[in-house]
Amino acid sequence: MALVVAGSNPVPHPKLRIEMKAQNLTISVPAERCDKNCPYCISMITWQPDNDIIRMYENLSAVQRVADRAGVTNVLITSKREPFMNSGETLHFARCFMDYWLEIQTNGLYLSKHVSSDNEAFAIELSRCRVNVIAFSIDQLEDIDNYADVFKTLKKFGIITRVCINLTKKITSKYGFYNITEAVTKHRDERGIPYVRQLLFRDINYPSTASKDSRVVQWIDENVNSAHYTSIVAQAVRAEATGDMRELRKIPHTGVTIYSYKNLSICFSDYCIQEKNRTEDIRSLIFQSDGHLYTSWDDPASILF
Repeated sequence: MALVVAGSNPVPHPKLRIEMKAQNLTISVPAERCDKNCPYCISMITWQPDNDIIRMYENLSAVQRVADRAGVTNVLITSKREPFMNSGETLHFARCFMDYWLEIQTNGLYLSKHVSSDNEAFAIELSRCRVNVIAFSIDQLEDIDNYADVFKTLKKFGIITRVCINLTKKITSKYGFYNITEAVTKHRDERGIPYVRQLLFRDINYPSTASKDSRVVQWIDENVNSAHYTSIVAQAVRAEATGDMRELRKIPHTGVTIYSYKNLSICFSDYCIQEKNRTEDIRSLIFQSDGHLYTSWDDPASILF
């Protein structure tokens, strides 16, 4: 990676030239609150930048140029809170990057109130923004049933649904690989294709720099057992051995393997926040809510401009 500022002008653009390769661009939408109080929320124990939507607008064109030069192919819209709590800005950034493969992360509560087979307007707006994937972060299997009509409606408009199962003891004390996949795949269309197309099993953990005094860290230590995640992975391995599941591909930069199981795409993640890149190239460029571009979620020293 090389960073070159030409000329003596201290303002970084339009003369800023950054040469690097990156897999994706992540945009953290400024939002004042979240509509869900997850006790394991990693965002609460990582660096909290200021919210500065004006500076985000001022730097937007420079971020677009850097992303283009870096070879970014997909854009992820998320937030330190809940992106749909600022749905106007979330949709605005989606429109600005609609020529990329576009994904939005959410806890699903907002969409459960604004998207259904009887209320398609917001799903239509997401489709017009060319949103490709909505990733739902879920920590109880009941939400699969609660959100089933949302998943169905999004599928109607060509939007892929990914469910990210956060494996706390609330789930792992009752359910394993087969229970969870059955809960997801039972909601399907007339051809047998699940409304949820992608399923991610995520082990809940925290960055190595997190304080042990944090309530979030203490909650995770008390309510998450990584051995349960390992057990679910082992069950999946047995499903692969019997031929019920098969490997499809590996994702570059992460090494994550994608599997096919009952018309469902499945993968596993043993971390919540990637603390360093595994190759010389940058996995993510991160456009933080303070209007600056970084290469790390939890280190302000990674600022590019």
